Amino acid sequence: MARLGEPAHAAAYGAGWARYGEHLARTESGPRLQMVEGDGDVRLYGVPRRGELAALERRLRRAGIALTGASWRP
Repeated sequence: MARLGEPAHAAAYGAGWARYGEHLARTESGPRLQMVEGDGDVRLYGVPRRGELAALERRLRRAGIALTGASWRP
């Protein structure tokens, strides 16, 4: 059961809600993804929204850039 002031679904998340709940309503203060250029490669860091990486990959593919070693794919 949710505690006073928590949304009804909070109980389903248990300890996770208790620990991170205050951050869930936070607005973004900067870019969600950062690109860092290395020696012959580019790395992406961050926590993207659902579908954001797939959309980025499609845009890059249209520009003739293929991703290799994508850690978010099995």
